[in-house]
Amino acid sequence: MIQSSFKDNCYSGFVENYDNLSMASSGNISYWANKVYDVDFSNYYASYDNSDNKPLNHIDKDLHHIFNKFIVNAIDGSCINCSVNNLSGKNVSSMTISSILDVSNKMFSNYDITLDNNENKILLKQPLTKKILIIADRGHTNICFLKQLIKKTNFVIRLRKNLLIVKNFVKKNVDSDIIKFGNYKLKLVRYYVNKKTRKLIINKYKKDGQYKPEDKDDLYVVATNITSITNLECSKLYSLRWSVEVAFKHLKSNFKVRHICKEDNSKNPIKKTKYWLNVSFCMYLKNI
Repeated sequence: MIQSSFKDNCYSGFVENYDNLSMASSGNISYWANKVYDVDFSNYYASYDNSDNKPLNHIDKDLHHIFNKFIVNAIDGSCINCSVNNLSGKNVSSMTISSILDVSNKMFSNYDITLDNNENKILLKQPLTKKILIIADRGHTNICFLKQLIKKTNFVIRLRKNLLIVKNFVKKNVDSDIIKFGNYKLKLVRYYVNKKTRKLIINKYKKDGQYKPEDKDDLYVVATNITSITNLECSKLYSLRWSVEVAFKHLKSNFKVRHICKEDNSKNPIKKTKYWLNVSFCMYLKNI
């Protein structure tokens, strides 16, 4: 892999120096560096698709029938620092990476980035089908978003406590309930959080600058549109969402994803950023 001629990135974790590059003109290096950013990584991700032979040894046996029926994906988002212009020409200081992890093999199956930090919009652009089951945290509990998501795929999502459907459910003092949600049905389940898990969640959100007082609660309300699953299955599925937190922490720690493009004055900042993120994700997949 050639070394980038741009001085606004630190690529020491990705590249090697080659003495013969000193003979190349800066124009040639810049031209070919931009060509590199057009590399298509889709086939590389596809090579890790083993949905027909899922390794379920790390999955609770009570959930095997669900994993045999659905592709279970955990999703997570994270901000990265940058200095680029958005589609409106306004300079922004951060992008959001929305990543999708196949829980059965602990591999990232896809990701995308957005300048407006709208993870929900990214997720709806994914090729979602009824063969997929998404596990998500409270950041994805906008009611309008859920009404769009429920038409496309299946989910197990933690709801924010300020939602009216949550308040009404908690008042009933029951462990679960099935409610009407437009033309569909939602199953609401009480999810109890132990002290160790609650501490991990609080530390994570504080570090990401997303901490809210409700994260101290020992009771969450989880919603799913698969009303046939049991309360225990729903709780166990939601607990698997933490796997994407662990994977993304490893990705950020080892491949400097959070600061991969801190400042960028190139003509195609999104394309350039996506290329180096693709390199990071592929290196992660190759080394897990």
